[in-house]
Amino acid sequence: MVGEKIRDARKKLGLTQEQLAGHELTKSYVSQVELGRIRPSRKALEIIAKRLDKPIGYFLDNDEEARTVEVLLKASEALWLSHRLDEALVGLEEARHLAERMGSDILLAKIQSMMGRLEMSRQRYSEAREHLRAALDRLSPQEDPAVVADIALALGEVTAAQGLFHEAVAYFHQSVDIARKAQLRQPLARALSQYGDFCAQHHEWFSALSLYQEAYAAASPEGREAAELEVRVAVALCHLDRAEEAQSWVSKAAQRLADVKPGDARYCLTVDVARCFLRTGQLDEALTLVRALRAESLQRPVPPQCLAEAIETGIQLARLRTSEDWSAEAIEWALGQLDDPIFHRAKAWALMLRAARESHLQDALADLEAALGYQPLDPHLQLQHAVLAVKARRPQALDALWRLAFEREPHEEPSARFLSGFSR
Repeated sequence: MVGEKIRDARKKLGLTQEQLAGHELTKSYVSQVELGRIRPSRKALEIIAKRLDKPIGYFLDNDEEARTVEVLLKASEALWLSHRLDEALVGLEEARHLAERMGSDILLAKIQSMMGRLEMSRQRYSEAREHLRAALDRLSPQEDPAVVADIALALGEVTAAQGLFHEAVAYFHQSVDIARKAQLRQPLARALSQYGDFCAQHHEWFSALSLYQEAYAAASPEGREAAELEVRVAVALCHLDRAEEAQSWVSKAAQRLADVKPGDARYCLTVDVARCFLRTGQLDEALTLVRALRAESLQRPVPPQCLAEAIETGIQLARLRTSEDWSAEAIEWALGQLDDPIFHRAKAWALMLRAARESHLQDALADLEAALGYQPLDPHLQLQHAVLAVKARRPQALDALWRLAFEREPHEEPSARFLSGFSR
């Protein structure tokens, strides 16, 4: 074991056995040590460790410390999942101290990678980037391609969050290339999918589509993973005006929903499929899913972000379908939520929809004024309110309407319908 570690460290530095031996030892002695035929003395090991730039502990038996590090990593991960981030970071710091004493680059890379991801979850991107870059510097793709590809992918996410476009692209490319060369199917699919998300965020839809399709082929996925990629492909196709192909992909995703285990993950995936059906004009299919989402949300707590998106999809469907029954349900669903900023857009849209159905002008104006309380900067909402204020002959309402009309962007139609967008 000691001999293998010495040989691997020597080759990594590009040293010959003679160079490692120097004047104090002989080439033959180093060779015998590396072959495991003799055990080096403490003095010889100190010379070798210094020449290989490793702590002497790296070459000693430290199984007990390695087990302790693994326990600390698992405990830190459990604390992280329980949102006890400060305690998780303390555990990781202790694990790092032990790994440094052992001189294990692989363990240190894993620890610093986890520390980087933890800092990412706290949106402390500079600290996350520092940890992840340190982790990447410790390992070569030849040593552990899966870990290196994962670290490079995390760096792509971090630098993207920091707005460092070109640096993010370089890291995404690195992650994809490492996984592809090592023929790691799942890491490759994950890297391609996240790189596709990055392209989609920058409206590079041709690139996003290509990456999503390659990810789909690489992973041969089933269940939730397959459905998530099918939705991504469908959304990209929609943006490229290839509606018929998009309909086929989202229909495949919908068929997989029954195979996904009930819970938050399936709820969020169902929201994505419903939103995609809305994009492709499959309104009946979308409404069926949204009704099921509403029923489930009334039975158990669901992730607030997914719930808000489900409600917004329901409001859009009510606007497009002109269904009295569903409109009333959608409005009640939105307005029944807590006064949390995550639901403010849904509440504003619901009030706009109710205003459009009001028979009394003053009631409609009251709804729009309440909606402005949630979305004061929404230009379509401002315009609708100004038009109704003119109809109600409110003082200075006409001036406000003209001001809004001339302050709009040149390319924007003053009569543009609200709820026309569909963005996450």
